Amino acid sequence: MIFLHKMIAFLSLIALSHACSCAERTPEEIFCHSDFVSKVRVVHEMSNSRVTVYTIKHLHVLKKPDNFTLSREVITAAQSATCGVLLEEGQEILLAGSAHHGFMSINACSKIDPNFDTREFKNVDCPARSARKHVRAEIISAH
Repeated sequence: MIFLHKMIAFLSLIALSHACSCAERTPEEIFCHSDFVSKVRVVHEMSNSRVTVYTIKHLHVLKKPDNFTLSREVITAAQSATCGVLLEEGQEILLAGSAHHGFMSINACSKIDPNFDTREFKNVDCPARSARKHVRAEIISAH
């Protein structure tokens, strides 16, 4: 629990120090650069002035790190100006993001168009991940 508080504090500092600016990327590029991709339903939202934690239910996992159990919680900045992702309870959405030390985070730069046909991910040939990432992605399936 202490680590969660430290992670939230760290994300808060990042959120405060930058304004949101995203390079344009294709859904395939977002898929390749994300640690996880999962269609989810938003169950609950808990927020303060800096971060929002969404409780989610995974409906269909498309990609996840090996030996990593996807969390039921995902963290994002609380404001869209700091690249936070604003979701609504009950919403079903395709999320892509980072997975570190048991925690998952998302930001506005990893949004995938909701109309994108996820079956296209089957044919994606992702380049090797950077050595600084300590996760190896496992592509689950794309229906």
